[in-house]
Amino acid sequence: AEGRQWFYRAGERYLPDDHVLQVTMSPDGSIVYAETAKGWTSIKEVPRTMHSKAEYLLKRYHERHKREGMPSPTNYDDAYAMKNWSHGPQASDALWTSYFVASMCMAYTVTGEERYKDAASEAMEAIYMLQNVTGIEGLVARSWAPIDAPYAEPLKKQDNWITTDDGKFIWRDDVSSDQMDGHYFALYMYYEHIAKHDPAEKARIQEQTRKITDYIVDNNFQIIDWDGERTRWGWFNPELINDAPLHYLESGIYSMMMLSFLKTAFYITDDAKYNRIYRKLIKKHDYLSNSLLQKKIFPDEMNHSDDQMAAVAFYPLMQIEQDPYVRQAMHRSLRRNARIDRDERNSLLAMVYASVEPDDADVLGAIRTLREMPQDRRNWRMLNSHRADVQFEMDKNVWNDRLLREVLPADERDFERWNMDPYASDTGGDGRSEGAGVHFMLPYWFGRYHGLIAAPK
Repeated sequence: AEGRQWFYRAGERYLPDDHVLQVTMSPDGSIVYAETAKGWTSIKEVPRTMHSKAEYLLKRYHERHKREGMPSPTNYDDAYAMKNWSHGPQASDALWTSYFVASMCMAYTVTGEERYKDAASEAMEAIYMLQNVTGIEGLVARSWAPIDAPYAEPLKKQDNWITTDDGKFIWRDDVSSDQMDGHYFALYMYYEHIAKHDPAEKARIQEQTRKITDYIVDNNFQIIDWDGERTRWGWFNPELINDAPLHYLESGIYSMMMLSFLKTAFYITDDAKYNRIYRKLIKKHDYLSNSLLQKKIFPDEMNHSDDQMAAVAFYPLMQIEQDPYVRQAMHRSLRRNARIDRDERNSLLAMVYASVEPDDADVLGAIRTLREMPQDRRNWRMLNSHRADVQFEMDKNVWNDRLLREVLPADERDFERWNMDPYASDTGGDGRSEGAGVHFMLPYWFGRYHGLIAAPK
């Protein structure tokens, strides 16, 4: 009948057991009751606004997802009791923290509520700590932790964790492009919404921006680690981008990211040298030309982590750049990326594109995904490879996952971050890990800030 819709409900997010014996409904049709091999369950739709979901996740963040001012997944002993939990460092702490900083910055600008500003400032302190904890001016850490933290004990025995000279902290080396992307995103958002309005904050963020940018530029657009060796993914130099065929897949996005970093540094510090270097990379080393094809598509490797990095790097660049020649090229690159990924209903990429070209962006698809995202952020196992109503691609992805031809609704699969492959058929775990929800907050507040999502009624 017209207007009817199928919803697929399986796995422990919805059922105690997938062996369903019988199904019945409440008299008004609002609740489904299912008897399974392990007992009864009920499934009911609860109306809520996207804002209430964002507020729930923020409350949850403050209660149990904040590690040293950084959003962190919570790991439970028991997925159902959810009483005893632990945190730990993440390989990309800066990137996930930048999501939160940006979300709270835009929430503060939209609402004027000081609680959002305070949350952004606290997370920004953690970003600054990542930039300063190594003791080498300009060298950024992947992650850091107090040396006396319970979870730090096993980390001390690992080669990639270094103790600070004062013995108070440990930090993880081998910082990569993902984390640098997060640093500049956080720097731009915090400067634009908070720091530039306060002289002390402005001076501090300018100093931090100079340090990390000069370190990259002075080392020929590379990140040199504490041991004198370049980090594995810490390279943005013309020799590797343009002259190394094995790095073809990264040539476009790394060119675009480096331009975004330099433009952000110029905007924050007002130092013309960063703009001169920016122009040089465009005119002499083809970084703008490379950026036109930053999105690599079949038969190249489909990398959704690169889509995420592109969205985060595009946003500051498109907000700052006013040169019509450069802006048009970057606009075309962003449009190409967004149109290729349109069927994925990626809320982050769609909202970044909508901030530039709202009439062409798939705003409704982005909002649909935000609506479908379960408020429960536990990583329940979601199996779809056995379904009769799906079709599969012949090839698998880089993680050897079996891929669907069409992306399923967000509440029929498990994903916590925008770098995950939305076509993967079987995802999730045992429910004992609960995400911090920042991947929802960021596109939601993007939508609010740019007038794409209305305030709740």
